[in-house]
Amino acid sequence: MFPPPYELIECIDLFNILNAEINGLARISDTNYLYLLDCRSRKEYDESHVISATHIRHDKDGQYQIPWHADLETREHIVLYDNVTDSLPLNEKVYLGRREHAVNSQIVKDLKFRAYVNCTKHDDFIVQNGDSRKYCRVPIDDVHDAKNISDLLRDAVNFISVAYDRGDPVLVYSDRGVSRSAAVIVAFISFHKRISSKEALEYVEKHRDVRPQQSFIGHVDQLNEKLQELKEAMSSANHTSKNHDEQTKE
Repeated sequence: MFPPPYELIECIDLFNILNAEINGLARISDTNYLYLLDCRSRKEYDESHVISATHIRHDKDGQYQIPWHADLETREHIVLYDNVTDSLPLNEKVYLGRREHAVNSQIVKDLKFRAYVNCTKHDDFIVQNGDSRKYCRVPIDDVHDAKNISDLLRDAVNFISVAYDRGDPVLVYSDRGVSRSAAVIVAFISFHKRISSKEALEYVEKHRDVRPQQSFIGHVDQLNEKLQELKEAMSSANHTSKNHDEQTKE
């Protein structure tokens, strides 16, 4: 067995580890960077597994058999995954990335993306499938004085919220995944967790190196207040309608 200390990580953390770069080069190409172990059965591994993962066997006592060539002491990250561990609720369903992730069939299959938010200025016909519940384009200009930012962020947050409540994993992407899409993620987290834009940005920065336009972030708190007011108004209206229906039945 692997000795402690260890920790459970979210799916989005593994996603970011796999896609980390230094000076434009993928870190996953460094043999000392990541050792990813698939702890499922060999059949499940052969059917589908996370890119770069190595299947790990068990001995007759059910203990993990570490490959002799593993060199664990030289690895920066050692990650194991299976399909039964539930000690930590892995409920992250919103991912930040680049367009290349949206069109990579292996990534889409492994992370089970079922909805996309395209933050670029152009339509993405490779990703778009004609279903408005699955694809949303928010054409944001990556400049500090971009127009209609509040409206675009609102549309994106509404789309992500609906997909999130539906249980669909969402990929929010732009060309580089550091500014426009990051601002959308910050806006959603601020609304979803009811925290300030500063706190939401700090939350995102813990998972990924992002550099959204500060003018984008400046719209988040105001948008968050409006969305919360709308959410409370809709909740109140639904409550009133429910009471009216109950009184009518009586």
